[in-house]
Amino acid sequence: MKNFAFALALTAVFLPTTSSAGTKNFEGFSAGLNLNMLSAGIDYTEAGSRSFLGGKQAISAGLDAAYGFNLSDSGVLTVGLEADVTSPEIWNSTDGASSAKQKNRYGIYIAPGALINKDTMVYGKVGYNSMKGELETNGARTSDRFTGVGYGFGVKTMISTQAFLKVEVNRYSFGSEVLDGTTSKPGGTSGVLGIGASF
Repeated sequence: MKNFAFALALTAVFLPTTSSAGTKNFEGFSAGLNLNMLSAGIDYTEAGSRSFLGGKQAISAGLDAAYGFNLSDSGVLTVGLEADVTSPEIWNSTDGASSAKQKNRYGIYIAPGALINKDTMVYGKVGYNSMKGELETNGARTSDRFTGVGYGFGVKTMISTQAFLKVEVNRYSFGSEVLDGTTSKPGGTSGVLGIGASF
């Protein structure tokens, strides 16, 4: 995490600060709301027996704040922070006695983009992610924090002089954690529909 934050800081320091007429719609500060269509799960290994908890489709909401740096007449590098504000349930047992949730996910990312025209940009995205996985069984809860990487791609288009829409597809892969002899490794894929404003 420290290395990733240091790399982001260096990037911000050495990027060009001159503006380009072609990229001005995507430069500077922006903030928005995201609707995430999530398909996630947890690889769960206990006493040598492996199972998968997941497969349930869920919807979550999130916030996004970012800053876009001009790279060229058609290139922008965006550095951002995103955080979910809801805790989607990603699995429940058929008898309803057990369930798993994804809680408090946040991510720091960089997203290099290229303009299709002055109002539309395509971009790739990679970053550091953290979230808490919570398992509840018969009223008893256990949880652990997981960290990992996320990557994806998207399209962002201006719908007015300041407002924009974006569509993304992201994949999250977290490291494994061991709790009470049980190894858990979560992961997921999300489709994102976002709306926001540039300042």
